[in-house]
Amino acid sequence: MIHKTLHLARLLATVALLVSAFASAAMYLLAQRAAWNPINLSADPVTNWEARCEGLRQDLPNHGSFGYVSDWDLPGWSGSTSDMDNEYRLTQYALVPRIIVRGAQQPQVIGNFSREEDLRAAQERFGLRLVRSYGLGIYLLERAGP
Repeated sequence: MIHKTLHLARLLATVALLVSAFASAAMYLLAQRAAWNPINLSADPVTNWEARCEGLRQDLPNHGSFGYVSDWDLPGWSGSTSDMDNEYRLTQYALVPRIIVRGAQQPQVIGNFSREEDLRAAQERFGLRLVRSYGLGIYLLERAGP
């Protein structure tokens, strides 16, 4: 009798485990399906970055040199140099034929910051003032003084 009870308990535990696993997998698949967006199938990182820079593209003159500062220009930054370099190059590409140069020496400067605190730190460090925010960490700045 004890043997049959133990066997039945093992069987019920196995069934409960399988039901739980299938339910978990089904919930995961439903969440993935709800988050899936067919538009993202055609959007590559370059296209996404071009969209991110569209406001700048409209506001900046078609020709000229513009500065570029980002998180990596601030002391204490510890992120990925590769990511920052890619974003800089994508910005150069998205704003052709304009010339985008690293640094804050140009009269107008593009800012790319992860946090608003970094934007404020860059304004103070480089003597810049905010002209316009484009969202997603992209800003147009200009030299604050002569």
